[in-house]
Amino acid sequence: MTAEQLKASLLQMAIQGKLVPQLDDEPAVDIDAEEPEDVPFAIPEKWKWVRLKDIGFTQTGTTPPTSDQTYYGSDIPFIKPGDIINNTVIYREYGLSNKGAQVGRLADCNSILMVCIGGSIGKVCLIKKKASFNQQINSITPEKNIAISDYVFYVLLSNYFYKSVWYHASGTATPIIKKSSWENIPLPIPPVAEQRRIVARLNELLSIVEEYGKSQSGLHALETELPGKLRASLLQQAIMGKLVPQLDDEPAVDIDAEELEEVPFAIPEKWKWVKIKNLVTPCEQKIPDRDFLYIDVSSIDNICHKLKNSLKILQPHKAPSRARKIVKQGMVLYSTVRPYLLNTCIIEDKHYDEMICSTAFIAVSCSDKLMSHYFLLFLLSPYFISYVSYAQKGIAYPAITDKNFYDALIPVPPIDEQRRIIAHMNEILPFFNAMVKS
Repeated sequence: MTAEQLKASLLQMAIQGKLVPQLDDEPAVDIDAEEPEDVPFAIPEKWKWVRLKDIGFTQTGTTPPTSDQTYYGSDIPFIKPGDIINNTVIYREYGLSNKGAQVGRLADCNSILMVCIGGSIGKVCLIKKKASFNQQINSITPEKNIAISDYVFYVLLSNYFYKSVWYHASGTATPIIKKSSWENIPLPIPPVAEQRRIVARLNELLSIVEEYGKSQSGLHALETELPGKLRASLLQQAIMGKLVPQLDDEPAVDIDAEELEEVPFAIPEKWKWVKIKNLVTPCEQKIPDRDFLYIDVSSIDNICHKLKNSLKILQPHKAPSRARKIVKQGMVLYSTVRPYLLNTCIIEDKHYDEMICSTAFIAVSCSDKLMSHYFLLFLLSPYFISYVSYAQKGIAYPAITDKNFYDALIPVPPIDEQRRIIAHMNEILPFFNAMVKS
């Protein structure tokens, strides 16, 4: 998957409400506009489909007569389609004079421009200074109480909007989309506060995409490593309290555990650093005495972090010497042998009456202060992976001891925030898992 494909996917997730969570206490969008009848995809309940013209002031540029050179100078930038490169503007020294600006059309700072005619149709940019532009360009200046410019820019940058522009364009040799058609294209609009969260998340993720997209020599790394790095970034945000907002009316974590003098990184005020051993209960062990479903390290899908379908039922006399740990539904399994392979999962279902796993695993049940799915996210986070990498011993078969595992520190959010983190990651992770497998 290329950088452009990744970028397109992230933008589509953003405008469908799948990149950041919706908040219960956030008011719904209130825009006095008729909702379009035919919309291309579903959006969250508090969002609203509106037309481009409903969120701000739209206009088409113009060119002052070149026969009067007093219209031209260096007072106001004058933008042409060729000045929009890679979604940014190249400001030329020569533009319009103040006199020319009175004849031309000006767009305020934070307006979005889009080329509406010719082979460059659909090129878009966000201007950070007042500028004029020619008749091949349309502009939208959003009303601040309805839409923030960066969000609108990302919508217009999406494949959805680009394809909509071409769909409504007319002409073959010189395609053109009329302003009346352009400004009537539907847009999905979230609450303003959510728009800000979407922009912040996109700015972070797209910077990672851009970093990998700069070098052609890094194409292999782009295709194989980038989805994992994007996923890792989100997992790290999740355990640092940066993925979903904290709520004022939510009680702080109440766990009876020792106060720690040194912690790995800062966490929200209502969170608490706790040793894993204070939050989990290890499984029991026994020598198999009846038919059992055996789980070894190879039984884990280490991308989706689920049990594979190809599990075997063994008779007691055929039990491997490591088949000792009794597994129950809801337990979290973590392979301490070659932990860099991330063979960890939750036992979601009771696959067989008797389930036993290898002693290569730590198998635990979580207390009521720790949700198993949040614990799994933590075990996959860059922080914990780094901790394990430092603590593991051995070369051919590196492993982490049970003591190292149970003594590790985990940042624990309030239980309701754990639920919000899990819900948000459940929406996003399948997207990155698919990219890793492709």
